[in-house]
Amino acid sequence: MIDNYLPGFDMNKQIQGQAKKNIEENLEKIIKDIEEGRKYIKKHTIIMEGIRVLADKFYDNTFEKNFSVDNNCNGCKTCERVCPVNNIKVDKKPVFNNNCQHCLSCIHNCPKRSISLKKEKNKARFLNANVTLKEIIDSNN
Repeated sequence: MIDNYLPGFDMNKQIQGQAKKNIEENLEKIIKDIEEGRKYIKKHTIIMEGIRVLADKFYDNTFEKNFSVDNNCNGCKTCERVCPVNNIKVDKKPVFNNNCQHCLSCIHNCPKRSISLKKEKNKARFLNANVTLKEIIDSNN
């Protein structure tokens, strides 16, 4: 699939390479795996789990300080609706709490492109043609 993590990937390059990724074929495989109840969850070793616990303890969980919202924001609440962990509340502009999971759905789905992230490779955004905004919102309810 498209690597849409803005700090790590240049979205323009990702979109250009989209055809090479066989998205339709891969989606069919994923759907089949879901229908057959297959699970591909890799369990971590005790050592890796210990490292994760230590990292969580010392890691600065204020990822939200990397977000900025420009004056184009119209308070439509799309960002609030697409956030899978209810981390965003909108009065006039989005307010980010301290539970961001770094999915960046708020940025990619903002209709005004008014949300951005420090250290983005560029301002390009990606919306998966196979998933509607309504489906994203419904999946969070």
